[in-house]
Amino acid sequence: MDKIFVDKFLYNKLTNTALPHIAIFLNDVQRKKNKQPNRYSINATFLPGHFKAYTIKLNPLDGVYYCDIRPNMITDGLLSQHIQTIDHFFYCDLWELLSRHGQSLEEAEIEKCENENSE
Repeated sequence: MDKIFVDKFLYNKLTNTALPHIAIFLNDVQRKKNKQPNRYSINATFLPGHFKAYTIKLNPLDGVYYCDIRPNMITDGLLSQHIQTIDHFFYCDLWELLSRHGQSLEEAEIEKCENENSE
């Protein structure tokens, strides 16, 4: 999950744009082998502390959506502000994102590498 926060930060800083970045998670589980042969259990992989740190200290994402939302994502004040169910994305946020007017390619400030011009 850390990568998408860093991707948003770097992309928007390097291109001087405000391109929306969203994350959609299909599940929040990882298989874990038990001591018994051929037996598996599952563990949650969501790290609320990491999510909060990146959201507060780096930049919040423009949408975070889970197909299998965890109970703490509903009860925790900060998490519930920033994490929604996937149906919320399809019924509400997708249409808002599509209606945003962004910068044109000419307006985006992308610097060319000096080595490209020397050839």
